[in-house]
Amino acid sequence: MNLTTLKKGFFITFAVYMLIGMHYFQHNGGGSGLHLPFNVIGWIFISALIGIGLWQATVQAKLVYSRLSLLFIAATTVMLIPVLYADPIVAGLSYTRLLGLVGGLLFFIALQQLQLSQKQRLTLLYLILGAVFIEAYISLVQYYLLPVNNIFGYQKIANRPYGIFQQPNVSASFLTTGIALALYLLTQTKLDEKRKRRFCYVTTFMAVIPLVLLQSRTGYLSLLIASLLLLPWVWLQLRESGQLKSLFIWLACCAIAIAIGAYSLEAAKTVARSTAYLTDPGARMPIYQHALAMLLDKPLLGWGYGSFEVEFLNTYSQALNQGLVLPGSPENLDHPHNELLYWGIEGGLVSLAGIALLIVGFLRIIVKQPLWQALALLGLVFPLVLHSQTEYPFYHSIVHWVVFLTLVWYIASRYGNTKTIAFKYTFLLRTLALLIPLVTTAFMVTTLHTNKLLTQYERSDRSDITPLTKVINPVAWISRLEFNAMMYRLQIAMYNNDIAELNNYINWANEISKKTPRANIYINWSRALAKLGQQQAADKLLQQTAIMYPRNELVQKFAASQAGITQ
Repeated sequence: MNLTTLKKGFFITFAVYMLIGMHYFQHNGGGSGLHLPFNVIGWIFISALIGIGLWQATVQAKLVYSRLSLLFIAATTVMLIPVLYADPIVAGLSYTRLLGLVGGLLFFIALQQLQLSQKQRLTLLYLILGAVFIEAYISLVQYYLLPVNNIFGYQKIANRPYGIFQQPNVSASFLTTGIALALYLLTQTKLDEKRKRRFCYVTTFMAVIPLVLLQSRTGYLSLLIASLLLLPWVWLQLRESGQLKSLFIWLACCAIAIAIGAYSLEAAKTVARSTAYLTDPGARMPIYQHALAMLLDKPLLGWGYGSFEVEFLNTYSQALNQGLVLPGSPENLDHPHNELLYWGIEGGLVSLAGIALLIVGFLRIIVKQPLWQALALLGLVFPLVLHSQTEYPFYHSIVHWVVFLTLVWYIASRYGNTKTIAFKYTFLLRTLALLIPLVTTAFMVTTLHTNKLLTQYERSDRSDITPLTKVINPVAWISRLEFNAMMYRLQIAMYNNDIAELNNYINWANEISKKTPRANIYINWSRALAKLGQQQAADKLLQQTAIMYPRNELVQKFAASQAGITQ
């Protein structure tokens, strides 16, 4: 490839991220977003890619854009509007999501500035396929080779090989996207490009086995539908180019891999999910039922950015107590497992209008293609789109967001039109091109440091708070750090009967529960009230807590023990 220095830098950065960076492992306390170290590493690479793309625009003294990128800018602007009228108490909980949206927009724009040839665009897709190959390899090692007590903390009892992602469905949608991509890439190879075809076969074979082992309903469904969307066009393309044999080899790889995965499940002493479980909708039915009711209750402006968790908990517990909703929704639900519902509940039709702009912009490109080709292009992004409607993969894994945007950019660049406009005012762009990677890297490195200290503390007996005092950057972990610090202070206050410190905990619990309610906070709040002699207030709070957390064993046991004491 004939590449400029900047383009070489972009390809090298993208390659290092896909083949090394995204697979970074560091012990952590779980969660999503920046609570997962591989996401923290991801933003370092993404910021570098954004910086390179913006600098490229200054070198060529022009901006490259398309109708889709203009709609992306418009959509992002619309989706930021609800911040202006959000409740300041909870609005901060939405900032990371909105920054991720803006970061995605900048990454998309950066990709466009490179003006890559079709061969160069395909190289990025092969790098994504390389990432899928590595994740499939890691998953196979987890399932077949890791011992019970391993240094990675992988649970051999459940034994659902999730790779780096720590969540089976997230791993499944990543693998499925890779399988669909491998099938598409077969149509882009020439007769003499045997190595590329073999790479597609091997990656498909290796990815299908852990996909079967994951027992992910989302993974199974997306594999089936994505394949059905792609196969007719792939058949036509390969037949025309005289490479139809490669399709049969791909299908054979899938069939053999499915057989191996199914046999492994059959031979296993225990499996994570029974056949009956796979057909059970589980907690999603009560979640969707109540989430839809919330959306319809405030359809125009929504409940406010950052308010979902606390509003869902309060309204669901009230409706459940009145017998108006199905039981079974998990506590501490911070996302309704459907991206459209999430934005709709918090931002109303305003946010949904922004998403609609993106959908319309993408579909305008798709509908201009012949039917089978249009369906194939939809098949490329289908696994990630489906997963976004059943969970929240773009929060669990930033690489999902990057891959999704890269695929959309590829489709828009390959099958759409781009335009350029002269842009000679380069100072701002060059400043951003330097500042974005520098600031992001400094923030993310210190976030990794915080993760290490917090994990060290939470895995100890928590008697020594020294690790928490060494935190440099608390931003990403502010809630967890507060929870741990206040719990430590409460224990000392309870022991010393420190009235001022007990009141301090009560005030803090009252404030934090307005945005991040937790069962253990309410229990400790009740304990503090009882310690201060306010037994009636403690009992009332405990009764409310039992209603909010009807399935929490700790709450119910504590409520029962207190009832025995006060009787």
